[in-house]
Amino acid sequence: MTPPPTVKRRALSRKDWAGETLREEFSVAEDQWPKGDEFFEARVVEVHKGFAFVSPERQLYQIDLNDVWLGAVPRRFLLAKKSTRKLLAVGDRVCCQRLQENEPLPRCWLIKVAPRQACLTRDDPANSELEHMIAVNVDKLVIVGSFVTPPLSFHLIDRYLVLAALQDIRPIIFLNKVDLLQKSSVSEQQQVDKRINYYRQLGYQVLLGQANNQSQQVATDDLQKNLMTGLSVFAGHSGVGKSSLVNRFSPLIPQAVEQQRLTTGGRHVTTFASLISLGAGGYVIDTPGIKRFLLGKIKASELSRYFCEFIDKDCRYRSCLHEHEPQCAIKDAVAEGSIDQARYDSYLSMLRECQ
Repeated sequence: MTPPPTVKRRALSRKDWAGETLREEFSVAEDQWPKGDEFFEARVVEVHKGFAFVSPERQLYQIDLNDVWLGAVPRRFLLAKKSTRKLLAVGDRVCCQRLQENEPLPRCWLIKVAPRQACLTRDDPANSELEHMIAVNVDKLVIVGSFVTPPLSFHLIDRYLVLAALQDIRPIIFLNKVDLLQKSSVSEQQQVDKRINYYRQLGYQVLLGQANNQSQQVATDDLQKNLMTGLSVFAGHSGVGKSSLVNRFSPLIPQAVEQQRLTTGGRHVTTFASLISLGAGGYVIDTPGIKRFLLGKIKASELSRYFCEFIDKDCRYRSCLHEHEPQCAIKDAVAEGSIDQARYDSYLSMLRECQ
């Protein structure tokens, strides 16, 4: 009898995997993770190309950052389409399979990731189809801005506030380098005070301080109380002092800080997101500064619900986008001064991106 012809099978490629299927197989609820001595639960503390650093977390928010493992994702999960190439993000809860423990840095496979609860993301500026994951599973978003160097951007603050509302993350606004504001003209100080008071009236917590000055203790003490539980993420432009602020709270590993005096924009000192343990309690994710923050996939018709002062306004048309429509309650409130003009301008700028 003639043997059947041998069928040559080609190797799997990215085209064989759908992004949704991949996430379902790699993202699994924690109660379905494998058990045994060869497995342990951990938190992703840094992500690099081809590998990640993880630390054991046997109970939620009890991360042992003194015990760091070098983790890699098995190849079968790396065959995803390009849109799903970021399988891991700082803050992910993962199931690890031990490989080698006797080397200077023990190694493991990252075989499962828990479904994400809250994500801080931005679109890839070069490709709108790609999404860059900054941090996940966070409880609080500390939006750090600064006075003068680099200039304070309330528009960027508004964008982060929209993202926090979208992801149900509690936002805290910390405005750094208050000493430079005090050197500004009286009219400039009054204008900034007016904006800050407006945000406070909306219910946002706004703190003013100076991260590199030990005498400026009140604002940092208030912030520290908010950071003592859960997982927080620091975000804002480069050079605003995020790493200096983290260093005020006795981190396990002090963060590098640029000492050069800058007159316009900041410089990238933090080049990748990292999870840090604070001496007083709690964990923070310090992120690189960004020059342009892009919104996620928000429909134009839904954007207004993320501006809290817009919610109780009743326009004539239910489909009103508060842009060119007649008898718009939002535009009337702006004209009357009950809604801040700059906040409305931020809304219009984001609306154009959503359309």
